[in-house]
Amino acid sequence: MVELRYHFHVRSGSYSRDEQGTHFATPLAALREGIETAGALIKDDFVSLSDGAEWVMTITDAAGLALFELQFVSRIRPAAAHNRGCANDRL
Repeated sequence: MVELRYHFHVRSGSYSRDEQGTHFATPLAALREGIETAGALIKDDFVSLSDGAEWVMTITDAAGLALFELQFVSRIRPAAAHNRGCANDRL
C-alpha cells in the first residue's frame, strides 16, 4: 500500500504552514491524526482562545488540495462571565 503525504496547516491569530507533511495510508488516517493533534494543540493553548477567537486546521494532500478543515470557535456566554467571574476577553 502506498502512503501519501498530508499537510496540517494551522491558523490561530497567525498562520503555521506544514511544509514537511506526514505520510498516512488513507485520508481518514490523516483526519484521525489531525483531530488528535488539534485537540492537543487547543488544550495547550486554551488561554489565547478569547471570546470569538477562531482556531482552524486545514488538512491538505501533497498537491495542496484541502481535504478537511477542523474549526474551533470559542464563545463566552453572558452567564459564564456573570456567574463565574470570567472577563469576556479571557478565560
